[in-house]
Amino acid sequence: MPTRHPPATARASAVAGSAVRWFRSRCAPLAYPAYRRYWTGRVLSAAGSATSPVAVAFAVLHRGGSAAELSWVLIANVAAQILFLLVGGVFADRMRRGRILVVANLLAGGTQGCAGLLVLTGQVQVWQLVMASFVSGTAEAFIGPAAQGTAANLLPAPLVREGTALMRLSFNLCKTAGPALGGVTVALVGAGWAIVWDAGTFLAAAVILSSLPAAAARVRKGRFAVQLWEGLREFAARPRLWVLVVQISCAVLGWLVGFPLLGPIYAGQRLGGPVAWGDIAAGYAAGLLAGSLITLAWRPRRVGMVVSLSLASMAVPLVAMATGAELPVVVASAVLTGAGLDIGIQTYMAYLQSCVPDRLLARMTSLSALGQLLPVPFGYLVAGRFTDAVGIGPMLAGCIGVILLSAVGPPLFLRETRRLRIAGERER
Repeated sequence: MPTRHPPATARASAVAGSAVRWFRSRCAPLAYPAYRRYWTGRVLSAAGSATSPVAVAFAVLHRGGSAAELSWVLIANVAAQILFLLVGGVFADRMRRGRILVVANLLAGGTQGCAGLLVLTGQVQVWQLVMASFVSGTAEAFIGPAAQGTAANLLPAPLVREGTALMRLSFNLCKTAGPALGGVTVALVGAGWAIVWDAGTFLAAAVILSSLPAAAARVRKGRFAVQLWEGLREFAARPRLWVLVVQISCAVLGWLVGFPLLGPIYAGQRLGGPVAWGDIAAGYAAGLLAGSLITLAWRPRRVGMVVSLSLASMAVPLVAMATGAELPVVVASAVLTGAGLDIGIQTYMAYLQSCVPDRLLARMTSLSALGQLLPVPFGYLVAGRFTDAVGIGPMLAGCIGVILLSAVGPPLFLRETRRLRIAGERER
């Protein structure tokens, strides 16, 4: 007797039903009011921040600023994070994280509001944007560690992973639309309004996050210096972790010089300006979104190889720009890089969570981020000077070399990197 297959409409209905059930399971954390407020505040802030880099870059360039001047704005942001990340990590492990998030968002919102008004009135100077960038970086140094683990205190244990994935997916959606919106806004009404929008989202986020319950963080008392030293000691005791951080920091140096610093200059010189750069940045964010969707179905465990491949992908858009590629090619290369990087980031974070106790997680996250950022200000400073002197092409080539050496070297020469895998659940 021949096999009877269900009608096409029935199969389509079953597939649609499965998709709806999958979507509902991923959105289940939003059923909890505290998490919903946390998600709303964080995503609103991210939506504004996604437009800001385009606006700030062209606020400098439109007033005749050079690559060196733009580099100082970027240096200030990274330098503030370097100075305060360890402090932010310790505070997040000893104070109410919801309160830290509110104060930091208010600080960032007020600073961006002042910067936006200065740009709108035509009175802005580069040093003022440098100061605004430094204060925003300080706020980020506290927001990042405080946000780490907050969802775990607002959700039941079975939904923590879904809550984290939903937050990252939402961030990447903001990053996808934000740069394109920022580029269009800069082109139509100027950089000042885009910066003011960013300020408004920070302030609105602070209001929403102020209603988080006290349970949004576990308060751990103790002497600040003792807790800081404990984090440093625990980090040093994990050689696999800090070797990985050194590898990432070298590649990130090449990427941050090549993409956020040289990218807007390339777009301004050869692709038409802010709208083109907004499209490239949106393509990169779309890749991040694709990477998030991939990792919902695929959770790699070979940390060393996955991270190395994701680092190598950062060279792709720089190669496109170095060879004089047109806008569609650069956008496509940015999409590829975004997907690779998000897979690498999520794999690295899963490794960090698997080998670090919950009581140390904010401090270890801060130390990891600090290690990755330490060489960046020097790179920005040197790159800004050399770009004005020798041009964008040689600098892009140097960034490509740094990225590829960082990505290929450790797995090629260190057997431990090739074998590095994610262990079981982290300590509690």
